[in-house]
Amino acid sequence: MIKNSLLALAVCLATSGPAIASTELVTNGGFDFHDGGWTLTGDTSATGWNGDGTYAFGSVNSDAYLTQVLGTTAGTAYTVSFDLYSPNDYMEHFGVTFDGQSLFNTADTAFNWTRYTFTVTAAHSGSALVFNGFNRPDYYYLDNVSVTAAVPEPATAAMALAGLAALGLARRRQRAA
Repeated sequence: MIKNSLLALAVCLATSGPAIASTELVTNGGFDFHDGGWTLTGDTSATGWNGDGTYAFGSVNSDAYLTQVLGTTAGTAYTVSFDLYSPNDYMEHFGVTFDGQSLFNTADTAFNWTRYTFTVTAAHSGSALVFNGFNRPDYYYLDNVSVTAAVPEPATAAMALAGLAALGLARRRQRAA
């Protein structure tokens, strides 16, 4: 009886749909409005909100830094993703760090809009996501920045509780018999 109940619980959990949902931690990751949630430091010349839903890195003397501190939890895995476009081969460089960990660096290459995705574990709570770029002759364009953490869906948790309750009831009936 218990084996059958455990098997039924496993089937319910396996067929209950997606096991996770994502919670977005980035504010204004699509750059739909000016600055919202981001801090710009360093060489801010020719760098900033583009007004078309992208962010342009075109500083002419040294790196510009675009930073957002996120509500992360130490030890939790996060998915960091963004779209980047580099129109010319003579770019300087562009980099991304999350919680002090380097995720991405590029230089001297042109590429169309490309989606980059990384999975990284936060070493600290309140991690900083930092984009830095230096691009004297032209721009790097940034868009659709996202950082998400996996959390159980309420339906999956409810299904697990219902399965445990059914197991308890089956065990109780078995003892009574």
